[in-house]
Amino acid sequence: MINDLQLEIKPEQINLKSFDQKEQLNPKFFPNGYKLNPKVRLRLLDIADDFVEYLNIPFAKPLDIVLVGSIVSYQWSRYSDIDLHIIYNFYDISDKTDFVREYVDAKKNLWNEERKIKIYGFDVELYVEDENHPSTSNGRYSIERNDWVHEPSREPSFQYEKSYIKEKSAKLMDLIDRYEENFECNKDDEVYLMELTNKVNKLWSKIKAIRKDSIEKYGEMSTGNIIFKVLRRSKYLQKLYELKTKLYTFNKSIR
Repeated sequence: MINDLQLEIKPEQINLKSFDQKEQLNPKFFPNGYKLNPKVRLRLLDIADDFVEYLNIPFAKPLDIVLVGSIVSYQWSRYSDIDLHIIYNFYDISDKTDFVREYVDAKKNLWNEERKIKIYGFDVELYVEDENHPSTSNGRYSIERNDWVHEPSREPSFQYEKSYIKEKSAKLMDLIDRYEENFECNKDDEVYLMELTNKVNKLWSKIKAIRKDSIEKYGEMSTGNIIFKVLRRSKYLQKLYELKTKLYTFNKSIR
């Protein structure tokens, strides 16, 4: 369905400059090129301690506290987050690990929504990671041990994929715009809005699945993850999420 659209957003409008690899790690965080800035490390340890207390799981202790993502790689940019992961073995909390995931995700969502902490202009995002299901990241830095768990490497160039990334991103942006316009123009058609809800929910799930599968198979600089980041940085993921919420509210209301 997406491929049949007449594009309004042109692929050449998509700017991928922020994905270019840097010559060095972010100098604000790694001033000597290897060790984490001690001021940043102490502040992140302090934030992590507060978050662990907020989780309220006193019978289980975190195994490590690590930085992951673009901020500890050569792909950092002004769009990067400080992804601070608290590592637990979920089985130390409960055998019902699905329940543990739901609980810690709910807690971290509330924490991140209520606290907009920035370090050198970068948002600090907390996450609880299960030791048995580690996240995929080019670089991993333990702020507990103050050393690399996995040193970042320069990813192979994705130059040959750029045209595809731009084309696919433009198509998805255009589709989101059209869904939003259709919602505004058809608020009196309940049957259509139910159909639109299904389309929006499927698109939301598809975008997340494309990212997840792409990272697992090919890493952070994979095509699917870059497309996801293009949509997020251009605020189109936020636009899709807001449309998803509007449709849910509209469908559940009695007028």
